Amino acid sequence: MNLTATSTSGTGGYVTVFPCGPRPVSSSLNFSSSPTVANAVIAPVSADGLVCFHVIGTAHLIADVSGWVR
Repeated sequence: MNLTATSTSGTGGYVTVFPCGPRPVSSSLNFSSSPTVANAVIAPVSADGLVCFHVIGTAHLIADVSGWVR
C-alpha cells in the first residue's frame, strides 16, 4: 500500500503498519514537521484479514491499497 501521513504537527513521529495483534517494534513511515510524507509499505494481514495502524505523534493517514496476495 501507499501510506501517506498528512497534517502532521509537533516535532514528528512514526506509523507502524502490522497485522492486528502484537505490535512490532519497527516503523513503516517516519514523519517530521513537514506537512506530508508518503512511503510504500508491504504488510501482512491478520487471520481476520485486518491491518492495524499505530501512530506516535499527530497525523492524518491516507492508505491506498494497490494489491494483495493470497
